[in-house]
Parts: sequence; C-alpha cells; structure tokens
Amino acid sequence: MPTTMLAAIAWSINTRDEQSAGTDDKVTCEVLRDNTVVARFEIEPGNTAALDRDAGDVWRYDFKRMHLASPVNPSLSQGVVGVEFPQGIPGHLKMRLRIAGEDRWIKDSVVVYGRVGELYRDEEGGSLLVFNDGDQWIDLGTFSKRKVLSTDPREGSATLTLLF
Repeated sequence: MPTTMLAAIAWSINTRDEQSAGTDDKVTCEVLRDNTVVARFEIEPGNTAALDRDAGDVWRYDFKRMHLASPVNPSLSQGVVGVEFPQGIPGHLKMRLRIAGEDRWIKDSVVVYGRVGELYRDEEGGSLLVFNDGDQWIDLGTFSKRKVLSTDPREGSATLTLLF
C-alpha cells in the first residue's frame, strides 16, 4: 500500500507593498508533519533585503534524510529521503513562520510547492521501501491573506501557521 512522500518543498513569499511592511528582524520557517518539526530555516537572518517592502523571494529545501511514520530496516531503504505522510498531505503538513522581534513584517502571499512521490512498503510489515517520485512538483497551497507578524502584540502575532 503506497503512502505519500514529500521529497522537497519550495515556497515563494511576497511582502506587502505598503508603508513599513518590510522587516529586518530574523524570520524563521519550520516545516512540520502533524506537530513534529522536520525542517527549520532562516528566511530572513536579519538586515537583508529578503523580506523588504514589496519584495519576493523563493526558497527550496531538499530533504536529506528519512522522516518515516513507522520504522524500517535502514539497510533496506537506502536512497529514500523525505517526509512520509501515511494519511496524505492534507491536514498533516504545516508551515510555521516566526518573527524574532518587534520590527513588523506584513506577509502578502506564500505559495508552496512540493516534490512528491509514493513510498511502497512490502506486505510483511514494511521492511522494504521503494520510492518513485518521477520528479513531480505539485501545488500544495497559496496563502494570500494579509497577515502582520511582530513580537509586539499591538501590531500582530509572532507566529503564523499555514495548514495544508
């Protein structure tokens, strides 16, 4: 029975084109399967043009190791990397954006793509894995609602969690 495997994720983030929409504070991004963090990135390390007003940029992450839902014999799964989603991606993949300071940032849109495939387990309990992704990228979601991030609660919230 095959399950979904996310081998890579790519996303574009655009900052609003309005007064003081950009930030120079550190902004991080976490990718989660259910509530477990499987990857963490800095998308704005601080004082760069990455999240300036009316700016847009693209990030990509290729998973380097397996994040399986149930264990298998590692010697039988060499070359398999990515995050397994036994019940599929919808409702189980999350992306959390977090700002580390009071210099607010106004998100305009986030568009996310994933390189997905199928993970096959054998009938004897999942000891043999075969991964076939065909290098297919799919649209995982677009989040275009205006959102303000800041550690100052009068301006916005410090985190934004996107649920796919």
